[in-house]
Amino acid sequence: MLEAITPDTRAVMPVLFGGRAVDLNGMHDVLGERDITVIEDAAHAFGSYTATARVGATRTALTCFSFGPIKNLTCLEGGALVPRTTHEAETARQLRLLGINQSQAERIRTTSYTVGAFGLRGTMSSIHAAVGSAQLDQFPLIEAKRKNLWRAYAAGLRELDGVALVDLDVDATVPFNCVVRVARRDDVHRILHQQGIGVGVHYPPHHLQPAFSPLVPQPSRHRGRRQGDAEPAVPPKHEHHGRTARGRSPRTGRDEGAHRSCCGGILMTGSPEPPVTAPVPRRILTVCLGNYCRSPLAAVVLAQHGGAAVEARSAGIVDKWVGGPAHPAMIDAAALRGYDLTRHRAVQISPDLMAWADLILAMDHSILATLRVLADDHTAAKLALYLDDKDIADPYGQDDQAFAACVEVIERGAWRHLA
Repeated sequence: MLEAITPDTRAVMPVLFGGRAVDLNGMHDVLGERDITVIEDAAHAFGSYTATARVGATRTALTCFSFGPIKNLTCLEGGALVPRTTHEAETARQLRLLGINQSQAERIRTTSYTVGAFGLRGTMSSIHAAVGSAQLDQFPLIEAKRKNLWRAYAAGLRELDGVALVDLDVDATVPFNCVVRVARRDDVHRILHQQGIGVGVHYPPHHLQPAFSPLVPQPSRHRGRRQGDAEPAVPPKHEHHGRTARGRSPRTGRDEGAHRSCCGGILMTGSPEPPVTAPVPRRILTVCLGNYCRSPLAAVVLAQHGGAAVEARSAGIVDKWVGGPAHPAMIDAAALRGYDLTRHRAVQISPDLMAWADLILAMDHSILATLRVLADDHTAAKLALYLDDKDIADPYGQDDQAFAACVEVIERGAWRHLA
């Protein structure tokens, strides 16, 4: 990149395509000496990491995020700037508010205001901000699920000839999309659309667009790919997509008709009915006292957000509720957050269940102590608390508010076991 800088260079604008960070920390001093500003296009990259911190947290770049409907974090429409200095922050606030110097809080305390410069109407509405705040609370789960979706794509595509997955360094990235390169791209695009599977090409080269061509030096205008050459084809990738677009369910094998698209049903091979290679799921067992309140919810939350990468079951230490449904208040509280506990039937912990699991999660320290007594040398290594070193309070015998609080704690803690 340094070789491309000239005396006329005023800014460097890395594009964090797909969510993968571009770490320019090693060039920061050189760019600073030349008074060159770094402006990060991080529209795809909310939550991703550079070598040292999350994107936007290093204060070495003016970072621009998008919070559109399908972005990693959404407020339906809008975005954010992360300024490096007080001056940049003040300038951005003025630009978004029609060039007005005073904030809204300052204006309501006086009878006038000053328009000091050019500006736009770019303020975020309270409704959009409320959506974004709620999504931010859920971001650890969103992050884990997007990573799992990308890994599921990677597992399904790994053995296919003629398909090259564009690596995103998924351990450090919250993936926005899953990009592959295929031969006969246009044919693959057409066949997938015929199957009801949404797919797109991101992005046609800007220097070949009529609007920008006058700005591009003449020799560069013909460096784009020829029509029909291999280019990235991008399956839609969203943490709320849970079924195949059309055809057979990757989990059940049954024909499920037309549904929303997900990693299990999209393989970029050009074949109308490509084989699905699914990753081996991680088997997680959650345990509470009676398999009546906490552990059934935890299993459903992990299964729902883990997708094909997780198989979750639950059990109780005592047999009081074996064969019965979950607590009615827990069923209701879970439903308000989008989790279905109506099919749950309680079971008691057994050696077979403990042997089945790759990970056994206790809801509190007392349950963990009991499991350690029941475990043999092999299963003892699988034991852990659901919330690291904290207990999840048992809501049994308490009011609806306690059940709602329990759902929130379990939901927020799930990301520990999904990333």
